[in-house]
Amino acid sequence: MQCSRKFFVIVALMLVIGAVPARAQVSLESELGSDGKGHGFFSQYVFYDFTHANVLTRYFWVNRQVHRGEFALGPTVRVGKTSVRITLGATTDREVMVGGTVVSNIRHHEVTYIADGKLSTTDSASSLYQKLFVSLDAQKLWQFRVEDLQLGSRQDFLRIGAEYRMRARKKSHIYLAPFFDPIVKEYGGQIGYRYF
Repeated sequence: MQCSRKFFVIVALMLVIGAVPARAQVSLESELGSDGKGHGFFSQYVFYDFTHANVLTRYFWVNRQVHRGEFALGPTVRVGKTSVRITLGATTDREVMVGGTVVSNIRHHEVTYIADGKLSTTDSASSLYQKLFVSLDAQKLWQFRVEDLQLGSRQDFLRIGAEYRMRARKKSHIYLAPFFDPIVKEYGGQIGYRYF
């Protein structure tokens, strides 16, 4: 492990360990999926939410091409029924993270928009990942879901589909999310678990 990576891991662990005693609201998501061509992926998020700040840690793996940790923090702003989380951080493959999440309630439908930009400090392309959820029912069991990934100037995927959430416990659910990608013209799907 290079010296810079060791330093990065130590700083990330300090953020994670420091957040737990502060009684942050902890939420997590584990996700496993495939794009229909056998390109699998796995990610594990852990979020620490404070009244006016947030911390994000993530492990991410994509089909033997991407294998990294991500660590970010930033302010949280709440205005009425809308919550905005801004995150700034870095990845273990030397990218700068700039992102945000907006959660709001519009006409009794929860809307969640996520933007996750990665600015490359190497010769690899910078990227922008976006995700949009719109609840379709009052219980928020059914979601309309869109995911988009831009790599440099190229659109890598556009996943359009639905998500069905099955309550596992009071504060958690398992979800199934089939999708169609008109860019690669393939079906795929994701399954995951969220605790909040």
